[in-house]
Amino acid sequence: MPSQHPRPPFPAAAAGRPLAIALALSLASAPSLRADPAAAAGQDPAASLAVSLEAYDFSKQPGLRARILAGPYGYFRFINRPFAQAVCRRFARDLEVMALVNLHGDAHLENYSVTERQRGLADFDDAAAGPAVLDLVRFGVSLRLASRALGIAERADAVLAAFLEGYRSGLRDGDAVPPEPALATRLRAGFAKGRRELLAKAEALMQPIEMSRRDFERASQQYRRQMREAHPELPAGFFDIKSLGALTLGIGSAFREKYLLRVEGATGAPEDDVILEAKAIRDLIGVDCIQRPRKAITRVAVAQARLSFVLPRYVGYVVLHPYLGFERREKFWVFAWDDHYAELSVPRSFRTPQDLFEVARDAGVQLGRGHPKGIADPYEAKLRRALLSSVAHFEADITAAVRDLTRQTVAAWESVRAQAAAAPRSAAPASAVTPAP
Repeated sequence: MPSQHPRPPFPAAAAGRPLAIALALSLASAPSLRADPAAAAGQDPAASLAVSLEAYDFSKQPGLRARILAGPYGYFRFINRPFAQAVCRRFARDLEVMALVNLHGDAHLENYSVTERQRGLADFDDAAAGPAVLDLVRFGVSLRLASRALGIAERADAVLAAFLEGYRSGLRDGDAVPPEPALATRLRAGFAKGRRELLAKAEALMQPIEMSRRDFERASQQYRRQMREAHPELPAGFFDIKSLGALTLGIGSAFREKYLLRVEGATGAPEDDVILEAKAIRDLIGVDCIQRPRKAITRVAVAQARLSFVLPRYVGYVVLHPYLGFERREKFWVFAWDDHYAELSVPRSFRTPQDLFEVARDAGVQLGRGHPKGIADPYEAKLRRALLSSVAHFEADITAAVRDLTRQTVAAWESVRAQAAAAPRSAAPASAVTPAP
């Protein structure tokens, strides 16, 4: 369990190395737009974002394939890794002058959630250290896709500008908390269910698993020790498992191994039980311009602590070891669900264009606050100034990348949808892969 002020998992020198160059960018001439390297080489840039769905076994994910094919946004969520690699390629010539930051890794509108405790980007599965453009371009493309879905495509550049202004605001003030978007206030006002109903709803999501409760309890002893150290005030039986099962929600993380656990809580009364989620930590192989920390098991917890407006509860990890009787070594990060939880949906959650503008700025502030956070003094202050200069220098390139990658994502979705419609539907191949792209 990380402390509330964790040390940076990435060497301070790595974040500081390009600072002198980045700070000098404010004195540089106006940036020139760069063509997509794939396009310059005569290749179709959209081809790198086209993922064959035939390689995936959707038999245990009813409806997922249809969600991916239904529209560009669902497909965009599914292709985070090839999308991130496309951004790496796009900015390959500029990476040497881009400082490393705390990346969310999958920043987009449908990863923005609202609970009774907090709001903002959640789901830090793909958190890493890398150039800020990975988060900025991905969230920017989500904004353009949402603008398209809301019928305000002509205002997409203005929405992106609101997001980048929020980002600059967060960089200038690492403690900035902008006014809550009306959409978030509206969603929170609709939280009416009692705890019994919420716990029952969570249990209904638990799918049968082969692992016994005893085996899971044995594997979770590490997590219980972490919680005893972090929360000595909790009673001894707080994390005793009452029920558990597999979780199959999500699009980008749909093929990730996930479990839900209902634990005892502060007393024997069912109303104060707590729901925990244990989610497999995947390797981030396939994205060239990120840095993989040596202690990969803590990267998600550290990212949550640095990027969230409000600290999450009961964050820790579990490792399944062969010496405990499990078939393979698998790492999981664990966290508690808030009682009420609403994730944005494009376009359903947005009643007006103003909703999109407000959420865009709010997420920008969150990333601006958290990207440089946790770098030991004096690096954080310097990094904030460097990032402000870098955004000013690369803003036109970021805007162009967002526009181009939106077009390429839509083209890739259309291509994959056409291939899926033409292909005969059959059982998944024996060699079907399960990790999400």
